[in-house]
Amino acid sequence: MLWIHQNEGVVIDQYTTNSNGVVEVYPADESPIFLCVITQAGEVGWNIPIPEEQVQGVGLRDIVLQCDASLEVELFDLTGPLVGVPCVIAGDVIEEQVKATQATDPQGRATFDKLSAGEYLVQVFLPGYWPYNKLFEAKVDGGVTRIKIPRLADLKVRVEGAGGQPVVGKSITVWSLDYDKDVKRWWEVGALDPSPVTWMTDEQGEFVIPVMPEGPFRVSCPGAETTITLVPDGENLATLRLDS
Repeated sequence: MLWIHQNEGVVIDQYTTNSNGVVEVYPADESPIFLCVITQAGEVGWNIPIPEEQVQGVGLRDIVLQCDASLEVELFDLTGPLVGVPCVIAGDVIEEQVKATQATDPQGRATFDKLSAGEYLVQVFLPGYWPYNKLFEAKVDGGVTRIKIPRLADLKVRVEGAGGQPVVGKSITVWSLDYDKDVKRWWEVGALDPSPVTWMTDEQGEFVIPVMPEGPFRVSCPGAETTITLVPDGENLATLRLDS
């Protein structure tokens, strides 16, 4: 099946290829368009841009979709497989732009067949879970890629002096031991709020960082450091004690 649509995604017309895999397309004007090729099962779509200068009078154009690779993922959290979760892949490979969605099966797996070999962005957005975006490679007989999707948890940091008194105005730094990243980078890509620039203890010597992914973290401030493992609905309190 072939859809014709404009840059803004408005579908202009719809066609079906004949037994020879050929379809004649007659756009209404000479504006740039996209050919969206959809598999019969509707599982995978390829967006193929047609420049303005090629819209009219292009003749027979061969569109070769190299579809011998696949990408299989297995989604899980610390409690087990994630079942029935929409998993999206997207990528620009050779000529076509691919986007497809599959729901995970009882083993937490989703399989994307009929792909061109190359890298695809795997995206998982599930309420109560950290948003997931990462590139993986589709291969011929590439096996299963296991992906841990962390649940969300809040992190509370408390800074105390040598006598246990709260320390006001201490800046806080958090480093993910699971992902080997300073979490301020998550804020830079819009995945975390508020800005790490504002991570500073209040009058009670505390600060709460909401919606962090579960897992181990290193928490520090000038003069003190500790580690903590965040769990959903846990106390998740990291106490930093200064020597003076």
